[in-house]
Amino acid sequence: MTASASSTTSIPAISAQRKTFAGPVRERDPRGDRYDHRAAFDPRTNLSRAARKGAVEVATVAVADPHEPGKRVLAAVNRRVDVLEMERSHGRLTVSQYEVGRQVQAILERSTGARLGSAGWDSAGSRDQTIAHELAIIYAVDDARLVAKMKAKVVRAVGSPGARFLAEVLTGRSTFAQFAADRGKAGERGTAYVAEHFRILLEYLDEDFAAEGVKTLCERFFQGERTGEETDEKGRVVPTGHGHAWGGEESRYAPHMNRDALMLRGRTAKVRDRVGARHRLTTED
Repeated sequence: MTASASSTTSIPAISAQRKTFAGPVRERDPRGDRYDHRAAFDPRTNLSRAARKGAVEVATVAVADPHEPGKRVLAAVNRRVDVLEMERSHGRLTVSQYEVGRQVQAILERSTGARLGSAGWDSAGSRDQTIAHELAIIYAVDDARLVAKMKAKVVRAVGSPGARFLAEVLTGRSTFAQFAADRGKAGERGTAYVAEHFRILLEYLDEDFAAEGVKTLCERFFQGERTGEETDEKGRVVPTGHGHAWGGEESRYAPHMNRDALMLRGRTAKVRDRVGARHRLTTED
């Protein structure tokens, strides 16, 4: 009896506990949420709800005004673009969770080598402007190791099963109903359980990305961890204040990429290390 009760109330209890002990929350300008209609011009020209055609569901959003930069105008959009748009349009996700979901969607798409849904969201179109920079960073990445590091960040936040579940849902391979039916939980109750699990995972990801965003992750990848050590002109560690400064020039190669630089330039070549922005020799003198 106790086990049954605990399993039934596990997800609401977790959600309530997470709201009580909330982690870091990112502040967002209301202009970044297109479902927030404040300060948006209402043209009242063609926003009336027309008869539904098939499965199309229309929602009213605020988008950038093409005629007056910096202002917004109301427009009608299809809320069935994907699961993130559907959840946000019904108010089941916060703005921050929606933005993180878009970033995770882009990361999972890049990890498979595909250019799917979120790749076609141009910053001048209907996409929220606050995530334009983060998504631009993700889709500009050409190094497979950095893509793997981004995916590892998602796995650390929600675990391997959670990452696989998000990959199925966010890339459009499976819906909540299909995911529940494949595991013998078909019906409204099973679908609702899967949907609630999806929202809890986005809560975890929102906290993780608030602590370390994609931009910070990329900077750490290319720069490496700064040790604070000082070295002489031959790359040997010396006491503080006795180091040989090579100027402020920074290298293109991070410490973990120096092996690649050595293969291209030879074993006796100098390798520039971004840890201290100094030249270091590859041989001991």
